[in-house]
Parts: sequence; C-alpha cells; structure tokens
Amino acid sequence: MKFLKRLFGFQDDDPYRRAQNNQPYRPQYNPQAVAQRQQEISNHYGLGTPPTQLSDEQALARYRYMLKTAPPEAIEQAHAEAFAQLTPEQRAMVLRELANQAPESERNSSLYSSTDPQNLARVATRSEMRQPGTLERTFGPQSQYGQASPAMMGGGMGLGGTILTSLAAGFVGSMIANQIFNSLSPADLASDYAQEVGVEEISMEEPLSSEEYVDANWEDDDYSDSGDSWGGDDFGGGDDFGGDFGGVDF
Repeated sequence: MKFLKRLFGFQDDDPYRRAQNNQPYRPQYNPQAVAQRQQEISNHYGLGTPPTQLSDEQALARYRYMLKTAPPEAIEQAHAEAFAQLTPEQRAMVLRELANQAPESERNSSLYSSTDPQNLARVATRSEMRQPGTLERTFGPQSQYGQASPAMMGGGMGLGGTILTSLAAGFVGSMIANQIFNSLSPADLASDYAQEVGVEEISMEEPLSSEEYVDANWEDDDYSDSGDSWGGDDFGGGDDFGGDFGGVDF
C-alpha cells in the first residue's frame, strides 16, 4: 500500500526520510583519543588486575563506582566480606561513627548494638543510600581516622593505614565485586571516569554511518500492508469500501 500514500500526496510522511533528517549530532570519532582514554580508564580502575594487586587509588575508584551503581543487596554483601576482615576494635569504631551520623530516631535501634560483619554491612549500606559518600567522608584520608596513628587504629591497617582503604580493599576483593568488574569494559566505565576525574566525556564507539543509522531507526509501521489506516478497515475489507462497493448496495 505504499504507492497509495504516494498517490494521495503523502510522500513527505516517508519514515525513511524522517529518520534520515532526524539524525542526532555525532561528534567526530577520534581513534587515537579513544585508545588513550581506554588506557586511562583501565589504569584508573585496574582493569585486568587481580584485586590483591590493586593500588589504594584503584581500590577506592572501584569502591566508589560500586557504591554509585551496584544494587543495595550487592553493596551489602560486599561490605559484609570487607568488615569481616577488620578487627573487632575497628568494627566497633565504624559502628560508633555511623551511629553518630544516623537519624536520632534510629540511634537506639538494634542495628547499632552489634558489630557483627553482616549487621555492620547493613548499617553501612543504609548510611550510603541515605547520604552517598558517608564512609569516605568519615574514614577517608582527610578525616581524623585518615590521619590517625597505627596505635590508634588498633594496629597496622595496611593499604595506606586508613580504615577506608582497608575497607575498600576488602570490598573490591569480594566475590560480587569481582563478578561485576570482570564483566566491565572501558566503554562501560567511561561516563563515571569522566565525572570522577573531571574530564570531558568522549564517544568510545565508532558512530554509525548515515545509512546504518537510518536503517537502524527506520520503522515502516505507517506503510504496513496490515495497518489500520491504509491496509485495514478503510480499504482492505472495511465497511466503507468492502461493504458499500463489494456488497448488495453496489
């Protein structure tokens, strides 16, 4: 029925032409810039590096990414594995600080009475969901704990000597974190990397050619032989033509 639309003056309604005219702006693709950005992203997150060999910065980058993108149940599971690696004194310190920052209505709840790793993981995850970045602000390098001595921290913390870096190392070393990062490519992390580092995001994939774009976005529903407007009731057996002209009246 396409010829009918053309016959009746509907050429300008061609969906192929609409797709061709409505192509979005596509920045020029630069393979060299893409290759450089892919390497930067891989270095930033330590892609392809075993968790035990990540630097402090790479572990923290992965930790921040998961806190922003992973579902809460995955975050809680990874936190539980991480807290299990801290000493009882360190877990008590984390619980105390998170309780201080919790809403007053929650502070006396049973959540803040146990340093069990699973319970602490639930508390930490709720804190992050409520106020993203809570753990980093509380235990990061600029916090009182980030500047604390090894004696105050309950012994050698490793990975820079802060609770946060130890927590991040345990978190990204968890099974769920490994599963997530093993499935990611530099292109998957490009937007987060640009935001975190403060650089302009670039297109990581070669854009479609004009022909490929039109073919991918051309929907021919309006021209379908089985459509209601031209191939349905009005012309293809409906009352107006199929009844009046093909029945008793004619």
